[in-house]
Amino acid sequence: MFSLNVITREERPPEASLRAWDEICRAANAAMGELWHDELLAPHFTSQAKGTYHHQPRKASYIRQKMRLARQGRAIEGGIVDNVLTGFMRSTLEAAGIVRAVPTRVIITMVGPRYCTMRPYKSGQPDKAMEILTIIPSEEQRLAKRAEEVVTQKMLALKEPKVTVNGG
Repeated sequence: MFSLNVITREERPPEASLRAWDEICRAANAAMGELWHDELLAPHFTSQAKGTYHHQPRKASYIRQKMRLARQGRAIEGGIVDNVLTGFMRSTLEAAGIVRAVPTRVIITMVGPRYCTMRPYKSGQPDKAMEILTIIPSEEQRLAKRAEEVVTQKMLALKEPKVTVNGG
């Protein structure tokens, strides 16, 4: 099990109470976490991820073994995706992620195979967790834009006059 932590810092506008601002930030952080898990995690398991997320190069022997397994039909994606052999890690990480949001950060907890969180203990062993948790600048902008949309929406709702209807 490992977590992705995204920490945010925003100034509270004067028209929002501290409690209301905490709720707004919590909602924005939850939206960012859901966006990352639902849309931004999947590109980490494509053939372009090697260049995009700067994956550590795999050893030639591992690549040969992976291609052999692909020819036998035991490696999915034709053996060309760095961090996908059987697809077990990808399917477990994409299946269920627990998004917990607090006013200052979002924590996405995912359960994956043991080798995801192990410290690289052999020379040349890639840090698989860091390859998966890497966020590039374009993704950072998408996350910030999503948070901004939620904050704007919640601030507009906060400014709207509240109508109370008495049942009578």
